Amino acid sequence: MELKDKHVKVIDIAFKYGYQSPDAFSRAFQSFHGVIPTLARNPEQNLKAYPRMYFQLTIQGGVEMKYRIVEKEPFKVVGVKYTVEMINQILSPTYEDMIAAISDTQMKEMESISNKESYGIVHVTVNYSEDSEGNATFDQYIGAVTTNEDTYGYSTIEIPTFLWAIFEVDGDWQQVEETWKRIYSEWLPSSSYELAEGPEMLVSKDQKSEIWIAVRKKG
Repeated sequence: MELKDKHVKVIDIAFKYGYQSPDAFSRAFQSFHGVIPTLARNPEQNLKAYPRMYFQLTIQGGVEMKYRIVEKEPFKVVGVKYTVEMINQILSPTYEDMIAAISDTQMKEMESISNKESYGIVHVTVNYSEDSEGNATFDQYIGAVTTNEDTYGYSTIEIPTFLWAIFEVDGDWQQVEETWKRIYSEWLPSSSYELAEGPEMLVSKDQKSEIWIAVRKKG
């Protein structure tokens, strides 16, 4: 681009870009473009151009994650059960479809029988299995933790004693997904805990959410 300016000397451009002599610059230029620098001043001359290269440093982490480690006694979740398939990272049915299929009456009924931590509506993922191609199936329960004997016609899952890593999420569904990713990409690799063969839970109440991950001490 600078060679297009006929008022700028080739020797000045050569020295500006670190060449020891105009001849060295001319040889390098001709080797790359196929013409000597003076011919590059011709407006019709074809030349090669590349965008300037930049290096960018990306720093991950450094954002706090609020969590606690708690051992919970066995508890029961009563709610609607779905068998979910995940093919090419696409869920069937989707979470939106699952939630939409639950009526407001059912949702209020499940909220009303919630009488033990975690309070509110809980999403429980269990029986996860994955094939060699990365496709997966799992059972999804949407319901409430309760001690009531009456299941109101809903499905029931008994969850045994586990050590739980419980992460607080203050935000919308996008924040929930982001926190879930960070648990796996940041927290688990750097913590003294690893995944246990147990369920994962999402708890939502009053615009607040918690992600429950069954864990155990490493080693």
